[in-house]
Amino acid sequence: MFQVGLLLLIAGVLYHGFNGLRIILMDFTSWGVRYQRQLWYAVWALFVVFYLPS
Repeated sequence: MFQVGLLLLIAGVLYHGFNGLRIILMDFTSWGVRYQRQLWYAVWALFVVFYLPS
């Protein structure tokens, strides 16, 4: 049971971190808002790539 909770915690931290970087790009660049959909897909792609090894 502990391992399931740990995997969920890792997933939450990874997604939260990548999504935070997406929001920073949207706030501090002039092109971030125009490409927010592509950035969201990139967040999911990075999340899957970094989460699969765990």
